[in-house]
Amino acid sequence: MWQPGTERGLNPLIKDVADVADHLVGIAAILVAGLFAYFKFFKERLYRPRLEPQISARLLAASPHRFLEVVAGVKNTGLAKVDIDLTPSCLRVFGAASLPSMMVDEPTWQHIATLDVADRHEWVEPQELLRQTWLVALPGNLEFPAYRVEFRLVGIESEWYAETVVVPGQTILAASPMEKKDAS
Repeated sequence: MWQPGTERGLNPLIKDVADVADHLVGIAAILVAGLFAYFKFFKERLYRPRLEPQISARLLAASPHRFLEVVAGVKNTGLAKVDIDLTPSCLRVFGAASLPSMMVDEPTWQHIATLDVADRHEWVEPQELLRQTWLVALPGNLEFPAYRVEFRLVGIESEWYAETVVVPGQTILAASPMEKKDAS
């Protein structure tokens, strides 16, 4: 039978259980929000593809032939492996067909050659530096006042470019310094 005053004993117990459940739900919500923020902000930023392409070039003469020595590299500065799409990645060489006469303007570039860049590497590991050297034979019948070399590397989600210009009489122009990796 019901007796007055017995509900007082149940109310504090129900209130305590409700308070504990409220605190647990709040803690769980904070943990879920923290994990979501970690994956959306930190992890996506840390593990996104980060490559630094580098290129340098110089003209070499061995009479009667002329060559363009090109050294291109890429360093993975991120924390994730970056896959490379080999088909569209390339190294392109152009010659300045005509220079602007009076006005400041870009020269007209004539395509000389397109070379494969990543014939041996389909990916770049974190903190890895890959380098490759090409010796491009320049056409003997064409003499250009300047040469432009473009390095294009295509990944699954991104593309990276580097370029440099070489003028005969100058020894080397580099788009960015090439770092040497110790073999240890």
